[in-house]
Amino acid sequence: MKLSFIIPYGMRSFDKQHQRLLSLVSTLVSLNDCEIIIHDMSVDSAHQRLTDSGLMANAKVTYMHEPLLFGDVFSPAYARNQGVKHSKGEYLFFMDVDLTADITFLQSLIGRANKLKQISTKAFEMFPCFYLTQNASLNQNKNNFSPSNYLLSYMQGENSIIEGIALASSCLLVNKNWFNRLGGFDESFIGHGGEDLFLICQLAYHFPLAPLPSDFKNNTKTLHPANYKGFRRYLSVYALEHLFEQRFFLHSWHPRPLTHNYYRRRKYNDLYLMKKIQDLLTNQPEKLGNTYTNLVDNSFNIEHQYEAWLVQKQEEYHWHYPQYSGLFQWKAKQKIKRPLWRKIRKLYVNPRLFTKDLIDKHKKPFKQNQ
Repeated sequence: MKLSFIIPYGMRSFDKQHQRLLSLVSTLVSLNDCEIIIHDMSVDSAHQRLTDSGLMANAKVTYMHEPLLFGDVFSPAYARNQGVKHSKGEYLFFMDVDLTADITFLQSLIGRANKLKQISTKAFEMFPCFYLTQNASLNQNKNNFSPSNYLLSYMQGENSIIEGIALASSCLLVNKNWFNRLGGFDESFIGHGGEDLFLICQLAYHFPLAPLPSDFKNNTKTLHPANYKGFRRYLSVYALEHLFEQRFFLHSWHPRPLTHNYYRRRKYNDLYLMKKIQDLLTNQPEKLGNTYTNLVDNSFNIEHQYEAWLVQKQEEYHWHYPQYSGLFQWKAKQKIKRPLWRKIRKLYVNPRLFTKDLIDKHKKPFKQNQ
């Protein structure tokens, strides 16, 4: 079996030498039974840098350049779909250039794809992603990746290295034929956000690990997973075990200027995402059975048992709560080290989330016996 890594690539004013792309591709070409598909939509092509580095001479690498026209906004959905069209692998893995991971974990992906194949073509895996602080990104040693250090820092409720986590992420391992049957990424999502979450919701809808909650279409975003609601809470069931088994990715920091049309599209994409999820829940012609995998039992009520389930899973992996509070809140007296412009940005982009974070900041810690 061959695994296809799909890498969408767009304009990156903070990385004009394409160093992150070169670093990622250099890592991936060392893996067995894989190919790397790059769909480059930047005006300043990365082809020459890839050629000078010798990477273009590697048979595993396929490079396509389709520069954006003036006024167009980069679409990760379109770039990923184009990459899939040129792929030859039976399974796909979507990976952005800001991501890094432990090489041993990356080497295991082909084996994980083989296991999925034994379960069902609809079976998929989704891996969590830590977002590094700016300082941690600058000081990151990619040649000495130590997953346990990152996980320990986060679980202790520290924020000097990790500023956030996405349990539901675009780090997806999925069957190519099933991906195409679902229609791939919805290319109506243009700019930042939405296309990956909708695909994940589709994947989960057809391969459920537990009964879907009544608030599944809720798109409430929170800093800590314990406060998740709606589909984000449900999707965390797919990723939590990966987190504790140290199968996760690191997302390096980069600027996100609101003046960039790519980020200004987020509000529209959030609204469109809600519409698409509602359509999925009401108009999906293919019916599901009532059989779920054995990760959780059929009686699991995620809306009322979620926090207790988080604590239970932590305990199974010897992360005793509340000593390890990262999934719930920062540790006591831990300062939120975020500049004023970040708060203003959040207030502008999502005032509801800004207010929600203020409430969560003063929320009482979860008590196991409540």
